[in-house]
Amino acid sequence: MKFRIVIGLVLVAGCVLFAARRQKDSEKYVWTVMCYFDANNDLDTDSINYVLDELLQLQNAQGSDSIAVVALYSSISTNGIATLYEIRPENHTDDFVLQDSMPEIHRKEITAPIISSWAKKDMSDPLTLRSFVDSVRIRYPADHYALVVMDHGLGWKGICVDIINGAGDHMSMVDFRKALDFAEDLDVEVNSLEGSQLRDTFKFDIIYLAACKMGQIEVLYELRNLADYAVVAEDKLWPEVTIRPDWLSYLAENLNTSSLELANQMALSVYNASLRYGKDVTICVVDLKRIDPLVKAIDCFAKDKGSFRSVPAISFFNARDDAFLDFADDSTSVDLKTFMKRLSFDPEVSVSISDDEEFDRICRLTNLAIPYPYSTIKPVPIGGANPFGVKYVRCGIGIYFPSGLEEFNADRPFYRRLAFGKLDWHSLVNSSLSEAENIITITPK
Repeated sequence: MKFRIVIGLVLVAGCVLFAARRQKDSEKYVWTVMCYFDANNDLDTDSINYVLDELLQLQNAQGSDSIAVVALYSSISTNGIATLYEIRPENHTDDFVLQDSMPEIHRKEITAPIISSWAKKDMSDPLTLRSFVDSVRIRYPADHYALVVMDHGLGWKGICVDIINGAGDHMSMVDFRKALDFAEDLDVEVNSLEGSQLRDTFKFDIIYLAACKMGQIEVLYELRNLADYAVVAEDKLWPEVTIRPDWLSYLAENLNTSSLELANQMALSVYNASLRYGKDVTICVVDLKRIDPLVKAIDCFAKDKGSFRSVPAISFFNARDDAFLDFADDSTSVDLKTFMKRLSFDPEVSVSISDDEEFDRICRLTNLAIPYPYSTIKPVPIGGANPFGVKYVRCGIGIYFPSGLEEFNADRPFYRRLAFGKLDWHSLVNSSLSEAENIITITPK
């Protein structure tokens, strides 16, 4: 009997301690912000750790007891050991000033309390992402949720490169979608901090992919059922300006703000920082419920043999030359709206009134899908008789269109795994490149 009483007292004491640790068991936060910060790659160097810098920016933002900010952070500096931090209001310091020299920032220390150490974790593994989100949802229930993922972005190929624990692999967009689709089982049991895996129709209010090249239609089509809004960059997103504290401070002062306005503040903070540091960026808020109609229009356009039979191969590549997104050694994508407009203006393209309406419909749906577009990139005039007038215009959403068949064939097995890759755009690109194989000597100017 004494043994039973002792056990009972221990259990009661444990429950009291657990309740004390979770002060909000009986209520929800207004917002829970989850930050998945992967620096298990060259974002962490001897001179600067860009991901840590951004974590420190959030740590020094104005906070609120109604907002939970939780970060899973792993880096080369920590030898790939992942640590879960809670960013609390008391971490905020009013005397924190953004430095003009970014390397100075990372010399500051993380003062946010540690929730737990996860030991060495493969940040490119969707199981790690699922476990992180499961754990935070259980521990920090809220009315609204935002997910911020910071790392290298590979466009439609994926995100989250891990050279320490992931053998240099990355998380494909298909795996990213599966990790956040809580109605879908993953192949292996996921262990969360609370020891369970959630199964429901959970959606984020906002997903911010703080990485390069994630503003592609192929990426957005994978995200469309995971959140209401996405914040994405169409091409390069400089790590120095990726996550600013402005939007979190704004949220602390405006708890009743809409999800759309908070997403706008996220994008706007990056735009303002890019102006400050002189960086080129195109970053947008995308309304994900508008992606299905846009993709349907693109698919119908690609299926319409009448439209594309009347487009000479050279016209596709002239359009591509004006619309391609130049990103270091990767220029496999074009700006969707610029590409369509360039085709519609090409005098070599014989289009009917209905064809012209298809061009315009895709452009209009693109506009509707991007309520808040921002860009510091200025268009380059091309002169001449071309009525389009400029090239290298960034409108916010890119789409895959490589420069040659060899590149396309190398990408094909991976592209076809995407939900968008199973549609007819893939066939259109394939046929266009095949027909023009002998003239694909055009290179971006």
